[in-house]
Amino acid sequence: MKEGRIGDDSMVESIKDLRKIVKKEGIEERGLAAVYRYISFYLTKILLHFTLNANLVSIIGVEIGIIASIFFLLGNPLYFTIGGTLLFLYTLFDYCDGEVARYYKNKGKYKEGLGGFFDWSNCLPRPLIIFSLSIGLMNNFGEINPIIFIGLGVIFSYFWFLNHVFRGLRKNLSKISIENDFKNEIYNKISSTFNGKFANILIRSSNFIQILLPKFRITYLDRGDVDVDSMLYKIRLIIRKTQSTKIFPFVFIFSGIVDFLLTSPNFVVFSVWIYFGISGIVLFILEEIMIKRYKKEI
Repeated sequence: MKEGRIGDDSMVESIKDLRKIVKKEGIEERGLAAVYRYISFYLTKILLHFTLNANLVSIIGVEIGIIASIFFLLGNPLYFTIGGTLLFLYTLFDYCDGEVARYYKNKGKYKEGLGGFFDWSNCLPRPLIIFSLSIGLMNNFGEINPIIFIGLGVIFSYFWFLNHVFRGLRKNLSKISIENDFKNEIYNKISSTFNGKFANILIRSSNFIQILLPKFRITYLDRGDVDVDSMLYKIRLIIRKTQSTKIFPFVFIFSGIVDFLLTSPNFVVFSVWIYFGISGIVLFILEEIMIKRYKKEI
């Protein structure tokens, strides 16, 4: 997500022109990504009419994802399907925030700021969904001790947090850069708002964060340094794809529909939950092994 400034235009371009303005250069999207992108243009056009900037679009998307988690708490196949549908909308907003940012940038109404830092926040609902499922499924399997569901829910969601939320945060910390002009603007606002001592503490804290940023480099796995023909890399890639935000909503929509039609106590959704939980742990272990192996080789 990038931080965009709101323009004064009351009219938004046609969908055809909008596609040209907000399209990512040099990237040809296929499959589900192309479907999401096609629909997102129409949603972006609506959002631009409300003159929302990219940060607000991302916040709305995260809130929709959090609302979706409430439906997973209810433990009914129909509610799982509704939750999956909301996750589809949440993923659409993840596409729209970048389009809104590129729109204002290409229209000359954009200022580089701290917006990119918050890109990781769109991953927050996913571990929450995994934990909510543990509570929702608990009532369908009374013969199993509830503590087992809660314990597994904590473990599964923790590894999803590490694999997606923390990974995204670390990635954005490694990429963020603050221009001196923007930094001076922040300092001036802090100094004019707070008293001298408190302003000095905030400024020193900001400087300390700047020192920490280089320590949060993204791993080699995202820099193409790993052997793509290795079995570990292939397994890791398959797991990552099954946990993609593009696939995530459809898994719950269809599994909820199947359980609803079979009038079963959520066996399909339960299987999905178990797979996501175990695959999250396996993914973490795989990447740790690959990172250590790479460090030894260099």
